[in-house]
Amino acid sequence: MKKGEPIFLIVLLVISIFMFVDSIKRPAIHVGQIGPGVWPAAVSGALIFIIISFLAANLLEQVRGKNSMALLVEECPVKHSIDIEQFENQQASKVFLKMQQAYIPVLVAVTIAVCIYLMNIIGFLFTVPIIIIAMIKIQKYVLNPLLLILIAVGSSILLSVFFGTVCHLYLARGIGFFREISYFIY
Repeated sequence: MKKGEPIFLIVLLVISIFMFVDSIKRPAIHVGQIGPGVWPAAVSGALIFIIISFLAANLLEQVRGKNSMALLVEECPVKHSIDIEQFENQQASKVFLKMQQAYIPVLVAVTIAVCIYLMNIIGFLFTVPIIIIAMIKIQKYVLNPLLLILIAVGSSILLSVFFGTVCHLYLARGIGFFREISYFIY
């Protein structure tokens, strides 16, 4: 793991524990259906389990890494020298690649902010394809445009039916025409 990841995981663990404690206060069964307290508790419980797994793996990696590095240094002395010009070229290409990838988190954050704003206007059903297409384009995956649209629309309908009908969760329906279409789907 990278240097700051354990700190991020610990913060995420604290947030997940808070969500879990808050969600178990809500009713689990509501008129013969799964109530509003089950899904947040299930998701935050699963998240707590995953985070603890990652933290344990990180701890084991650090313990094993220190011992194995000491053995490698003793047993395997460096035999090859690296040309200074080749080393500088490798470092320059790494810096250029990092600079090129630095804008991706900003684009993701802007896309999420725009989709959150649009969620109340056009609804969940129409916002999900926008965010799926945007995320695929930001990550520079090359897909046939028809396949990209089919994946986005199919995912939107599947998620809307699953969360709206099966899980009985409220999803933003949008305004006007968008609201009528969402009532037709779920």
